[in-house]
Amino acid sequence: MQLPTPDQQECLDVLRLLVQVKSYSQTSGEIDATNHMAEVMRRAGLESATHSFDGGKRQNAVGVWRGVGGGKTLLFNGHLDTNPVTEGWTVDPWGGLGDVVLTYVVGELQGGVGTVALIEQGLCTADYFVNCEPSDLKAITMHAESLVFRIELTGVTRHMSKREDATDAIMATTDLVPRLNSLVFDNASSPDVAACNRCSVGVVRAGLGREMADWRPPQVADFAVIRGSARFGPGQTHADVRSALEAACEETKSRYPELQYTVHFENAVTMPAFQVEKDAYIVKRLNEAYEAVRPGVTQPTGALAPQCFYGSDAGHLYKTLGMQGVVCGPGGKYNTMPDERVEVSDYMDCIKMFIRLIVDVCA
Repeated sequence: MQLPTPDQQECLDVLRLLVQVKSYSQTSGEIDATNHMAEVMRRAGLESATHSFDGGKRQNAVGVWRGVGGGKTLLFNGHLDTNPVTEGWTVDPWGGLGDVVLTYVVGELQGGVGTVALIEQGLCTADYFVNCEPSDLKAITMHAESLVFRIELTGVTRHMSKREDATDAIMATTDLVPRLNSLVFDNASSPDVAACNRCSVGVVRAGLGREMADWRPPQVADFAVIRGSARFGPGQTHADVRSALEAACEETKSRYPELQYTVHFENAVTMPAFQVEKDAYIVKRLNEAYEAVRPGVTQPTGALAPQCFYGSDAGHLYKTLGMQGVVCGPGGKYNTMPDERVEVSDYMDCIKMFIRLIVDVCA
């Protein structure tokens, strides 16, 4: 069968227009980005529409390329909302100079609310899916569940002249954070599940009282808040995570006996874990497409770092719909860092792979 050859310049032109949209989560940029993609899909000949949720304040874009019937349906899923721009960039992130992953839903960074809305609206009916999170074109067959936690530490304040009598919340925090960052969780059923375990602290604040007043530096801080994320594999539970967090807090409390702590889970919508067998139909078809585009190279496949620590919309499609799928997309090496970008060669190879996958799966 003669497969179509993608026009690189046309593909990059579409991408450049998309990346110029500042599509931060829960901003008007999401509307602009989804409207743009709906129009791109319409011009490409797909049945295209936007579907609103959250009381009409947000929307996803969905396109369908109809077959003649009797074949399998393949769904590509990802997200249009982007991470905040951090310090250190040397180019305008909205100027279209770098490449990014092309996806279709919003709210992935809030636990996948966009994909959840599509599922609830009955718009995710397919036999298989490919979630296009940046995997450096690896076939990711398992990733962790994502859970955000908050730990509040309460110490005992004194003036610095009586520091020996205080329980310093800042010092307790410096003891606790390394313990949290080294955690793994109980009840991993396989080495792959254990490989998905990680805990990371991303926010620390401290000061005087729950208001964390910072205008009195001579006073020992008596309140601190630690926020972080736990990643744990299929079959592990929130209870396993809570047990590990509390055990770490108890270890710190043994050094600071007057310290009090509370552990809270924050997610309104969590990212479920995802898994698929390495020899599943969709995985093997993707492997074949990869190897056809990159002859002589075997596609890396499995619960592979760092992607196994991702949270993605694949979890919702797997957990809620029981759909068989795989995570694979261009980029990854440069994501979540200044001057985030995707190599053009990976972007084009991904397009070629997906063309082959569509032809193979959808006949």
